Formats: sequence, structure tokens, C-alpha cells
Amino acid sequence: KTIRETYEHSPSKSLIDTHTAVAVFAAEKYLETVDSAAKVVLVSSTAHWAKFPLPVLEALRGDDDVGASAATEANAASAKDVVRLYEEILAKCPEASVAAPLKACFEDAKDDASADAARHLPADAAAIVQELREFVSPGWTA
Repeated sequence: KTIRETYEHSPSKSLIDTHTAVAVFAAEKYLETVDSAAKVVLVSSTAHWAKFPLPVLEALRGDDDVGASAATEANAASAKDVVRLYEEILAKCPEASVAAPLKACFEDAKDDASADAARHLPADAAAIVQELREFVSPGWTA
């Protein structure tokens, strides 16, 4: 709800990410408790909206069901599916900025035959443990 309302009501048509939406919501609640004529709160964005296309799109649609993300995410496993999410966001928010490299990825995915395939990488637990051991060395003891 905060993502949609921020976009609709901001003069610059600011589209925010999910983490920034939490900060905006908290700032709004805080401002409701302050008895001062000079109410000012600065919220610094923590990420770009493009990092979270599915929850941003659901917020713009007005989908308040948190569980909807998981169901939709399972259907957005291919690059082309993700591009469709971005296209819907940009159709709803034509003023939203998209970095040139991300736009290039969209175009590549549209033309790439392998972009229809789901992209999953299996977790390599042994490699993760080894990396963590190297990170905490030389104090690591097994």
C-alpha cells in the first residue's frame, strides 16, 4: 500500500522498493505522534525498486495478500517472465526510471531463446562452508 501511495502522491512520481516502503510507513506513523509545527523526517532509500519487481508490482496492483508473492514468484522463474513483471510495472508507472544496463538485459531476454527456461542454481553447502571458514580465518578452529 505504501509503495502505491508514495508513487501516486509524490510530485516526482517516486517508485520505491519494499525496504524503503517500510521506512516511509514508519516515518508516517512517527509523524502522527509528534506535536510540532516543524515535522520533518528524512527517509533514505535503501534499494532500487527494480530489485524487487514482484512485490512492487503487487503493491501497485493493490494486492495486499503477502502470500500472493510466493505463488506468483513460482511462475516467474524464467527471464522472460521477469521481463513481463517489469513491463507491467513500467506500464503502470511510465515515469519510473530504469538504468540502461537493466534495459539492455530486458532486450537480451526478449531475444534469447534460453530465456524461457527457469534458472535455478543448486546450493553447494560444502562450498558455502569452505567460504565461511576462509572468511573467518585465521581464527577458525574446526
